[in-house]
Amino acid sequence: MNKKRGSDKFTGRTFKESDKKTHFHPLDEITISARLTVREIKLNLIDRNPNQPRIVFDDLEELANSIKAKGVISPIALKRVADRYQIIFGERRWRASMIADMKKIPAIIYDDYENIEEISLIENLQRKDLSPVEESLAIHKLLIKKSLKQKEVAFMIGKTEAYISQAIKIANFVEKYSNKEELINLKTVNGASIGREHFLSVASQPSVDDGVNLLNQIVSGHMTVKKIRQIVRNSNPIWDSKKVIRHLKSIRKTLKLDFIDKLSVNDNKKDVLEDIEITQSELKDTIKVLDDAKKKILGSG
Repeated sequence: MNKKRGSDKFTGRTFKESDKKTHFHPLDEITISARLTVREIKLNLIDRNPNQPRIVFDDLEELANSIKAKGVISPIALKRVADRYQIIFGERRWRASMIADMKKIPAIIYDDYENIEEISLIENLQRKDLSPVEESLAIHKLLIKKSLKQKEVAFMIGKTEAYISQAIKIANFVEKYSNKEELINLKTVNGASIGREHFLSVASQPSVDDGVNLLNQIVSGHMTVKKIRQIVRNSNPIWDSKKVIRHLKSIRKTLKLDFIDKLSVNDNKKDVLEDIEITQSELKDTIKVLDDAKKKILGSG
């Protein structure tokens, strides 16, 4: 007889009751994700790392207000020290959570050195000075090395799944490029920064050669993202009417929302609301694109 089945809150992975990991440490709180070993830990059981070189933490009030409204999006990392926990990274989120009068904080617990590379990758991804290529390669490495899903990595570093998918696209292009180091160090041209959207446009080309050609145009005369998008549109083949209609029909089928009437939300209210808001935002962008298309068609008539 099958034992009771459940579902992982963040990864959506189903599992039997017997598949769950059991943790016997007395300090453990709620296991949010068995795959990621993310738990909610009481703030008063956590100590800062005495070797943390950073002493001043700016904008804590602003972060605290964000945490009050949305919670801690990305978990902090901890290790056990005697009967307490010590911060590996994420002290700013810990401090802001205390200001926000939170009782617990999501955390990944590391008890050994097997995951030291994972810790290093996550910590690097929290930095603000990474280039788009460096960040994309780090995300790709985290996915491959740890065999994680895109949803899991998105949760770990506080990004959307779409963001992770785009990072993979950039990383795949970089891996096929003849000189990876050249792309990693390509951060500015004529004093202007080359941003993530530049590399995403390059990586979205039909072939590596097409991507290299667009990259050369960017490097030779630093183009704005708007100009790049125009080049991408002009370089793509024109769709005939039958293909357009077929594609629009598939979109309408995908966007069928009759399940909303049957929506029943218990403990996942926050997650469902967040995904609804993301979908609304993407639909607003889609509506603008469709409105522009209508104007173009009517104008050409």
